[in-house]
Amino acid sequence: MEFLGDAVLSLCVSELLWRRLPQAREGELTRLRAAVVNETALARLGTSLGLGETLRLGRGEALTGGRTKPSLLADALEATLAAVYLDGGLDAARAVVDRLLTPEIDAALSRATPDLDDKTRLQELFQAKHTLTPHYEVVRADGPDHHRTWEVEMIADPYLRTRGVGTSKKRAEQAAAGEALRTLEGGST
Repeated sequence: MEFLGDAVLSLCVSELLWRRLPQAREGELTRLRAAVVNETALARLGTSLGLGETLRLGRGEALTGGRTKPSLLADALEATLAAVYLDGGLDAARAVVDRLLTPEIDAALSRATPDLDDKTRLQELFQAKHTLTPHYEVVRADGPDHHRTWEVEMIADPYLRTRGVGTSKKRAEQAAAGEALRTLEGGST
């Protein structure tokens, strides 16, 4: 459900941004979407909706604060959006995303320059220079569910492959993107 909800969220926020900024370049819209759809914002929304209290967690996760863990709250919000989409269709999902994320969109638009994370910077660079989008694959996940370490490979064939490690898939992706940016700054591409 999280997978589907992530796609629905991305589509709906992309559409909202495109409608508000029809003349914006793709890179600018991509950067704004990343500023709006991030773990911090989604976790904050998940908390405000009380999703942490509804989570079914394993004993270890419950004992280690899983109900307030940002990654789980963000994932729960994405899964909830998938349920809205499956139950009510795209129009219902659009309405929920519009209501929940318009304040985040407004905040992103009011900032002169939204912060660029490594993954967004790398995507913009490759879309502009090579007209391709890097993608990420999980190479390994080690450890118990409540304390897992992820290794992810960033692939931008045929140009570049890098790996990153983190305590969540998203952090590992950021680490792989950061490594790619350091490689590119060294002049490899």
